[in-house]
Amino acid sequence: MKEIHLNLENCYGIRKLKTSICFDQTATQLIYAPNGTMKTSLAKTFDDFSKQEQSKDLIYTDRETKRHIVDEEGNEISPESIFVVKPYDQDFSSDKVALLLANEKLRTEYEEVHHNIEGHKEILLKKLAEYSGVKVENIEGEICSLSSGEKMDIYTSLKEIEDQVINDEELDFVEIKYSSIFDEAVVAFLESTDVKNQISEYILRYDELVSSSRFLQKNFNHYNANAVMRNLKSNRFFDAKHSINLNDDDNIITVEDDKTFNELIQEEMNTILEDPDLKSIFNSIDKKISNQKLRDFREFLFEHQEILPELSDLPRLKRMLWISYLQANKEQMQKLLEVYKNAQEDINRIIVDAESETTKWEEVLAIFHARFHVPFRVRIENKVDSVLGRGIPVFFYDFEDCEDRIEQDLLLRVLSRGEGRALYLLNIIFEIQSRKATGQDTLLIIDDIADSFDYQNKYAIVEYLKDLAEDSSFKMIIMTHNFDFFRTVQSRVDPLAWVGSYIAERTNGQIDFVPVKGEEMNTPFKSWREDLSDPVKLLASIPFARNIAEYIGDKICCGKLTAFLHIKQETYNLNIGDLEVLYGDLFSDIMKSRLDADKKVIELLFEQADILTEEPIENGINLEKKVVLSMAIRLKAEEYMIKKIDNNEWVSKISGNQTGKLFGKFKKQFGSDYDAIEIIGKVCLMTPENIHLNSFMFEPIIDMSDRHLRELYQEVAALDKVAAEV
Repeated sequence: MKEIHLNLENCYGIRKLKTSICFDQTATQLIYAPNGTMKTSLAKTFDDFSKQEQSKDLIYTDRETKRHIVDEEGNEISPESIFVVKPYDQDFSSDKVALLLANEKLRTEYEEVHHNIEGHKEILLKKLAEYSGVKVENIEGEICSLSSGEKMDIYTSLKEIEDQVINDEELDFVEIKYSSIFDEAVVAFLESTDVKNQISEYILRYDELVSSSRFLQKNFNHYNANAVMRNLKSNRFFDAKHSINLNDDDNIITVEDDKTFNELIQEEMNTILEDPDLKSIFNSIDKKISNQKLRDFREFLFEHQEILPELSDLPRLKRMLWISYLQANKEQMQKLLEVYKNAQEDINRIIVDAESETTKWEEVLAIFHARFHVPFRVRIENKVDSVLGRGIPVFFYDFEDCEDRIEQDLLLRVLSRGEGRALYLLNIIFEIQSRKATGQDTLLIIDDIADSFDYQNKYAIVEYLKDLAEDSSFKMIIMTHNFDFFRTVQSRVDPLAWVGSYIAERTNGQIDFVPVKGEEMNTPFKSWREDLSDPVKLLASIPFARNIAEYIGDKICCGKLTAFLHIKQETYNLNIGDLEVLYGDLFSDIMKSRLDADKKVIELLFEQADILTEEPIENGINLEKKVVLSMAIRLKAEEYMIKKIDNNEWVSKISGNQTGKLFGKFKKQFGSDYDAIEIIGKVCLMTPENIHLNSFMFEPIIDMSDRHLRELYQEVAALDKVAAEV
């Protein structure tokens, strides 16, 4: 992207802005925008664009908004490539900070180890889902709930029950679906008082029947019998022509195959379940199942009446079910635990490396604390998780004179405004450095980022901007209404900053970016001194020369130069020759103006002011023209007030703040002349800083428009004419 072409209409008060910004010679573009011109509106428009939100006019909501932001080839700029830095946003935090902490190599190693573990875990969970009827994503929590400790992970939980799964007698519950029993509605039903009592009755009668069974006993029920048969079958007992004897009272029944064994056990179970008393209790429980949610449980219960005795102790049944499922998948469980155990050495090594890792985030933080003065230090709570990319960074702040860690919300409440902005700036740096780390080319729209900072932190910001200006990943449009900051950035950030410097001007709603010449802003007095044949530059240099005389303590020269800026007794007699003599005393190498030495300076001043008010308004700073208009306005106002007050003795005794004292006297004598008071009031408000000009006081005169000064001069001149006629 070499250029940006903007075409905006009705965007947050910007009636119209159509311009191009070129990054060919410098990647840093500076815009000085007086308050109310367009700075915040343009930043907000760019911010909308970056977030792909619509812009609008908040006041004239019915006006159609136009927003085109394209490059030199007419292609729309990528929204992701734009980042707007607001003056302050307390709620802003970069969502890319994790990128500054993550170590790609360690993260990849960590993910590979865990990917292997997770792969084996996923196989086991899917198998358990088939047996239990529980969703895969919920099984891990169910396994963990079997453990005695709190916050157990699945691996610790499996290791805790591993011996029971591997070595204990296998439980015959694999045909029972966990989901059929441990449904919220079913559990509530089973734990109701009536149902629990009837289950107890059922168990009591069931135990009586089992105890009187031909083959079964209370401690050897059909589950135990099935477990025996499963073991015999898996070990090919009958295939080896072995047999077993079942004791039926005094009779011995010889069983030579698994089919006969199953038939005998099932026949005995059917006899037990068909018992009238047992069936009566079962039917009584069944009649209580009226809820639609329990209909599936009813079907399950009809098919598995033998499970009813186990329902009296749900926690025990829960554990037996999961143990049974795991026993059916013990090989996969053992493989998972083996992989997990072997991976721990690698994981521990990676964690140690992560703890000792110096991240880009820490480098950013070191720069921040070295440059910015703030009463806190930032640290990360979960560095290992963040380095390995397995957690979002959590920050805490160590405040001066405080041993406890402080969260950001509390910190913001105790910091001063400037310190709070410094914390905001830290988040901005995180965002920018994250973009740099990922190679994201970015256009930074910076809206008065140094506003409200003290000078120490303000210059730290300038130094950071300088770093960004030297980085090819970034282009910057820096906007400010602070002229001192504008000039500081020009002189420190980029040697070619003058090439991309503009002043934003608004005319009838149209915004224009007017290029600024380096000498026009940086060394205007040097330019004026070298061209004193230009009457406007000669006149504009007088306030500067007076300041020099005042600074070096030349009271005589300062007093005479003051007579060019206020109406004194000698003002009307001083000519250009007198001014050249004074300049010769102040500036030994000063060039002569080559103007008529006998020309009265005050006449020349009013002549040039008349010319300036008639010529077309030019875009640009026009510093010397504004100074001349300001001088003429004040002298015209003083002339008018002196004539009206008509007390030369009183006027001659004025020392210091002459215009203000004349105005005070004028208001006392002519308090009913509201029009004149209003006009002279504007003179006192608009002109002092424009005349007492130095390098720290450019801003007032630059913010003042040519049009306002021209109109005021004409109003004051009209007052003077009225006074002359009177």
